[in-house]
Amino acid sequence: DVDCGYGPSTILAKLLGNAATLKQVIRKTPEDFISIDRSLTNVFVWVTTFGNIADMDLEKVMEKKFGNGCPHCKQMPCILAKGEKCETPPNCQSNTAPVNSPRSLGEWQKHLEEVYPNNFLGDVNQTLNKASGRVTDEIAELIGSSYRDIEDELKIVSFQDGIQPWESEIADVLAWSFAVTNCL
Repeated sequence: DVDCGYGPSTILAKLLGNAATLKQVIRKTPEDFISIDRSLTNVFVWVTTFGNIADMDLEKVMEKKFGNGCPHCKQMPCILAKGEKCETPPNCQSNTAPVNSPRSLGEWQKHLEEVYPNNFLGDVNQTLNKASGRVTDEIAELIGSSYRDIEDELKIVSFQDGIQPWESEIADVLAWSFAVTNCL
């Protein structure tokens, strides 16, 4: 892609465009799994391309953000599944995360479904719409976090140590993309 003249801005624009297409396909023809699969594949391709051009180890980024369960409450599943507010408990000593982090795409897909089981309750079409909308939202946040002044602001309010704001956002893009996959 670099040889073709695609820089980070072009790659992010293509990523956002493909996410918008995914959302549109889901909204208009939620039963068209072939088109959804094609659009979702394109989102994964452009996320990976962006990760490659930014010299990111996407597995490590995912492990930093979600390897120990929910990054907010530090539980697996997220305590939202119990009807509680998702926040770091004051004396959070226990961690219900697995001993080994996922290593394959399939393992990450299953892991994230276990962390956030509430994302898959209810009507499948509503869930698909919500998840695809979140993919687009997270890409917008990724684009915003790539600007130095915004990145500096995000570092101040970040709740998670050891992960840069743009790494956190790319992990969120991948996580919500997996959520779309899990709906299918």
